[in-house]
Amino acid sequence: MKTISLAIVFVASLGVAVSSAVADEPVNPIRGNSQPGDLAAPVKLTAPDAAWPDEPLLGQLSFVKAAGSLDRGSHAWIQQHQCGSCHTTFPYLMSRSVLKDDDVKSMNEVRAFFLSRIHLWETNRDKIDHFIPEIVGTAASLAIYDAQTTGKLNPLSRQALDRIWTLQAKDGAWEWTKCGWQPFEVDDYFGALLVAVGVGHAPDGYALGDSAKAGLERLRAYFRATPPPSLHHQAWLLWASTKLDGVMTAEQKRTTTDELRALHAVARKRVGGTHW
Repeated sequence: MKTISLAIVFVASLGVAVSSAVADEPVNPIRGNSQPGDLAAPVKLTAPDAAWPDEPLLGQLSFVKAAGSLDRGSHAWIQQHQCGSCHTTFPYLMSRSVLKDDDVKSMNEVRAFFLSRIHLWETNRDKIDHFIPEIVGTAASLAIYDAQTTGKLNPLSRQALDRIWTLQAKDGAWEWTKCGWQPFEVDDYFGALLVAVGVGHAPDGYALGDSAKAGLERLRAYFRATPPPSLHHQAWLLWASTKLDGVMTAEQKRTTTDELRALHAVARKRVGGTHW
């Protein structure tokens, strides 16, 4: 049975719609092993424009303006907090290249920031447990970025992926931030999902290699023993299952797909729409 997830549906529809919204020029991301000159000092860019409650609606969908908002927001987060985040920069790097325009300065600089963090972890190994969520999110984001752009796993992306296995807990998950920010920072499950999605999408057959074998066995055991606690997590696990086998049963896929379709139908009725 064909399975879907909210993330896959969104990306697929975005890819189709974008063709008429932005120029058809290809993305020009950082290729192969090339890196910006100073990875530790991304260029300071303008913070996002302030929003206000009575801001007028644009009137029509603009992927160009949406991309600009994402670019500015991601840069603002990095500049203000100097870290990756589950709600901002990780999903940004995973998805920004879908908008195939020629303004990729921001995407390259966000990636450069994450590459610089790899060096930071490796030179602060005595404090590496403090970086676990960032290491997991960075490794997953870089792997998906590589899959969407060059189709080759960059050596630094591979280094980040290899590092996550050294930080895996005995139960197969990772110690995660739990600050009550739903749905990303409330349980260890989301960290395991990020790994599953990132490793599954990693190019060059990374998931089939020796470096991932033992860790993936533990991760699959974790998913077998631990049901996803929310529909959000079910959707992510369904997304991971499209690239990684053994993380979800056929019955779980059917159930999750049905729940997502039901939610989609309810949402359409609430907004009165018929075309999404």
